[in-house]
Amino acid sequence: MAKKKASSRNSNVASNEQQQQTAASYQKPAAELSREFSMEEDHDSSEEKFQNLKSLNAILLKQTVERRQQIETLPGEGVA
Repeated sequence: MAKKKASSRNSNVASNEQQQQTAASYQKPAAELSREFSMEEDHDSSEEKFQNLKSLNAILLKQTVERRQQIETLPGEGVA
């Protein structure tokens, strides 16, 4: 009987090790997918930030041109 207990313990240990290896094999792809998704989000947010900066630059450029035109139309009072 002692041999049966030892062999059942060995099979339980082997079963647990196999389950842990299986779980680990599922966790790796999940971690990789999470990393890839995070990189895609970073790319999307970077693209959005880039578009926002382009819009802001266009607005500032337009305001600058308008203000320069206003300055040019002022009567010249000794401005060199």
